[in-house]
Amino acid sequence: MKDRFDEFYEILKIDRKNSDFSRKRDLFDLHEHLAGEVEELKQALDNDDGHNVMEELGDVFWNTLMMMIMAEEKYDFTGKDVIEDSLAKIRRRKDHIFDENNGLSREEELDKWKKVKVKEKNGEFNE
Repeated sequence: MKDRFDEFYEILKIDRKNSDFSRKRDLFDLHEHLAGEVEELKQALDNDDGHNVMEELGDVFWNTLMMMIMAEEKYDFTGKDVIEDSLAKIRRRKDHIFDENNGLSREEELDKWKKVKVKEKNGEFNE
């Protein structure tokens, strides 16, 4: 899957560079398009339509990756930085998942998630 992810990401970078349509888009108009794709995903889920769920997940993924590429152009971070930050966040917020016998209930997990999130907002994690 990693190879396919890398291929998809590289194709979207080529699209951004070589397509006049893609070059003229910006984060703002793409974020509005993403909101529409998320709504289509919600409808597919509401209809329990597995094929359409798969297609809409792909559209959401496509738009998310394209936004990441656009953000790389505008801000001082890379797509790899986004992924590294997200990995660090899940490791902080859900470190218990690495222990199959963690015994946390859904409510305990949610409580832990919220507590770690507050610590993050207060700058208690510097990774």
